[in-house]
Amino acid sequence: QILLNIDKNFIRAVDHLELLRYVARTANQEAYNYLGFRNSCISTSAATIYVLQFLGYKASPLRVRADVDWGQLSVHRSVLGSDGDGKRLPRAKPGDWYGHLAVAVESRYLVDPTLDQATRYQGGVCIPPLVARASSAFLAGREPLELIHGNVTVRYKAFPQRGGFRNAGYFQQSQWMPYAENILKRIMGHFVRAEFVPRVLH
Repeated sequence: QILLNIDKNFIRAVDHLELLRYVARTANQEAYNYLGFRNSCISTSAATIYVLQFLGYKASPLRVRADVDWGQLSVHRSVLGSDGDGKRLPRAKPGDWYGHLAVAVESRYLVDPTLDQATRYQGGVCIPPLVARASSAFLAGREPLELIHGNVTVRYKAFPQRGGFRNAGYFQQSQWMPYAENILKRIMGHFVRAEFVPRVLH
């Protein structure tokens, strides 16, 4: 059951995972509709943070490396991001950045709205966005996180001290705000009765 507090202009959910998963899926869809490509972790994560903060959550960007093990589906692994160990990489294209960006929420959850990027390295099975409980030790970069996500195993490492993504053009508000508003409208339409939407958004 979802509990709403309209007067404070944010949603509080008994089942936080349900709400976070809906936000991640919606952000993924709206980003793709607006941008037309999947490898949009910087702007999609920034938009997700904006939406979650609007809803009253503490959310922040988190640089991660995601290793996707396809099991019996493929002998190959898909890797998003890098270890961020300071090795000099080729200059990224304008607006881009070499890495993978996700979202830390309330020091308890990891939200990766663009994990489906891994699908472009392995055709056939599409990986949905990921939301999972995460330890404070993982979010602080002290231990890895391994979990089963559908038909694949994902191993994450977090690098909270590395923030090169902040200099990327796609992290700037002008790049993600147009579809962030669409994410909010869809969430309000899903969790809040239609007559409350204008009052919450405006």
